[in-house]
Amino acid sequence: SQFSAQLPGGSEVTLYGDLSTPKGAPQFLGNIEAHTNDLRKITEWLGVKVPNIPKDRLRKVDFSSAIMLTPNKIQVQSLNLKFDSSRLMGAATVALRSRLGFGANLTLDQINADAYIPIPSKSKPLIVSTNSKGDNATAGKQNTKKAESISPFKGVSALAGFDANVLLKIKRLQLKGEQLKGVAIDASLYDGSLDIRKFNVAQFAGATLVTSGKIEGLRDIPIAQGLRVNIKSKNLTPVSYTHLTLPTNREV
Repeated sequence: SQFSAQLPGGSEVTLYGDLSTPKGAPQFLGNIEAHTNDLRKITEWLGVKVPNIPKDRLRKVDFSSAIMLTPNKIQVQSLNLKFDSSRLMGAATVALRSRLGFGANLTLDQINADAYIPIPSKSKPLIVSTNSKGDNATAGKQNTKKAESISPFKGVSALAGFDANVLLKIKRLQLKGEQLKGVAIDASLYDGSLDIRKFNVAQFAGATLVTSGKIEGLRDIPIAQGLRVNIKSKNLTPVSYTHLTLPTNREV
């Protein structure tokens, strides 16, 4: 069987394969191919708001993979995703259960992360009112509200809502104007605990980075346990330009 759809932005999706019921449970085995010349047209059509990133990003996308669908699992093999000037390859699995589980083994050839950082919007002028005592009432209320809503760990608690096991390699990465090569991440997330088996950077500002350890308590306040950070460099001056304050050759 085959299903095809034409979508906005010069986009097309094709899904083909076979539906069977081994052991009485439905199972779909097939392939999926998708192409768009303008991903923003798709997101606009779907009503999805795109972050305010440069307009030349999130445009052309090509995707293909083998896929298996069951009531309990989505499995993607031979994944080949090309977006803008980057290519992501590998495999991924999603376990469909009360507590979602993800597994992925992916390789990204290159990415300029700086190009996907949202552009700050221009802030609106603050209108200040005063009460009978001449106090800055409006500013006081807004500052109190802002202090209550902002948390340094806001969003981290979402990581405690699912489990994951990830192997990720990034051959070339541009971040904060720095060129990183040979980024490798091997980590698992289980019940609000992050186990970093490996977070390495082969080349970064003339140095190498090797990190491992655990971060507990993602539901509340994260606590690092047995975190080891090792930076090796013949000259630490370039590393200082990146504003890192990590210890070297020691355990924290």
